[in-house]
Amino acid sequence: MSEKKELTAEEVKKAIIKGENNFRRTTINGHLDLRGLTINRGLILDEASIQGHVSLIEAVVERNLSFVKASIGKGVFLTNATIKWNLDFSEAMIGKHLDLEGATIQGSFYLSDATIEDFLNLVKTTIESDLNLATKKGPRIILVSPEMAQLVHWSAPTVPLMIIKEKQ
Repeated sequence: MSEKKELTAEEVKKAIIKGENNFRRTTINGHLDLRGLTINRGLILDEASIQGHVSLIEAVVERNLSFVKASIGKGVFLTNATIKWNLDFSEAMIGKHLDLEGATIQGSFYLSDATIEDFLNLVKTTIESDLNLATKKGPRIILVSPEMAQLVHWSAPTVPLMIIKEKQ
């Protein structure tokens, strides 16, 4: 689906379940709820316009998850998700927050020239390769676990960090 299309979030979800993975330049109306899905290939949402939020809570993406130059009206939830390759939000616009609490990214995580209007949550997040937090704008604050605080600070030295410790 490389031509420009307009679909509902439910139509996109059904297509993903059937094995489609390329939604480049697609306008998606509604909230894209992919909670708990296993996506056997990568998922390409480059240059997509998503009106609502995106939820991949506890989902597994077997390859790259790409939102390059995407526009997301609300937040993105990747809580406890597993991305087997790279997660790329380069030049994306996220209207609220990006929540990766407890996520595992087995490749690199890119926010190059992205805009995040609210916060970035990296508490208990595992990133196994490169980390690029050189955003164009935002986030206002990054929530992070103590073990990642120094790495995140090096990648985004001007963004305030809130270090969240686990309760003993």
